Amino acid sequence: MLQLQLFNLVDFVVGMVLGVFGFYLYGKLGASSFTDIRIAWLEYLCLTLGVLLLTSSFLSFCAITNTNCRWAVIPSSYIGILVSILSLLLGSLVLALQKQTHNFLNTSIGLSSSDIDVIEKWYVYMGYCLLGLCVVEFLRFRVSRGYREAALRADGEFDALLAEEDKQYADRYAVHKSQREEKYDGLRAYYKNKYTAKPSTSVESQF
Repeated sequence: MLQLQLFNLVDFVVGMVLGVFGFYLYGKLGASSFTDIRIAWLEYLCLTLGVLLLTSSFLSFCAITNTNCRWAVIPSSYIGILVSILSLLLGSLVLALQKQTHNFLNTSIGLSSSDIDVIEKWYVYMGYCLLGLCVVEFLRFRVSRGYREAALRADGEFDALLAEEDKQYADRYAVHKSQREEKYDGLRAYYKNKYTAKPSTSVESQF
């Protein structure tokens, strides 16, 4: 469980960073950048990956903290595989198109030299981090699958213990009920014999 929680934390942090970077580009380059193929691919993929990572971490967190949400680890793990593929694609594009993207940023209107420096620095960091994220998400898929199997097994054992405890309680209740019924039947028989025997005794005494 600890390993999966660490993966959730990584997904959450990276998802937030990618989302912030995508919105940062949008804020600096404007809405028109989403229709410019030279930079739009980076913005769309950053935002898409950010949403997928946050969704995956949220589903996995629900699966860990709530036994009724164990199912959530399944879509979370498969989202991780999708993220792994997209991370490999985006990381490769980031490093392959580094020169073209930097040239576009240097010719963009409205960007200061400090803005360009910030974007270029984070651009390179993000490229290598995305390649690493590809491996992390693959490992996350394996850990999620192992956690699901262990959680289902543990839940099954817990349910079996509850069922056994309920059975023992039902058996004890049945035994106690039977004992009470025998006791009350004995008392009823005793008093019945006692009170039905008195009239006959008094009649016999008269003769």
